[in-house]
Amino acid sequence: MATTTIALTVIARPFNHLNLTAWSDRDDRQPLLPGTVDDASHLNQTQVTIKQVKSQSRVTEVDTTVCT
Repeated sequence: MATTTIALTVIARPFNHLNLTAWSDRDDRQPLLPGTVDDASHLNQTQVTIKQVKSQSRVTEVDTTVCT
């Protein structure tokens, strides 16, 4: 009985933390402007030019330049 109580006490705090984090998680990403891409941190928005490669219809080439 004491072992079960100790185990539940040790596990309860991280479990509650993960549950609270998952519960309060929300998708607050803003939609990107056409012709731009962004990295995972949303701190590096970059303009791109998309060009279709004529030799292979399924291949797309992306040319990136720094957004000013």
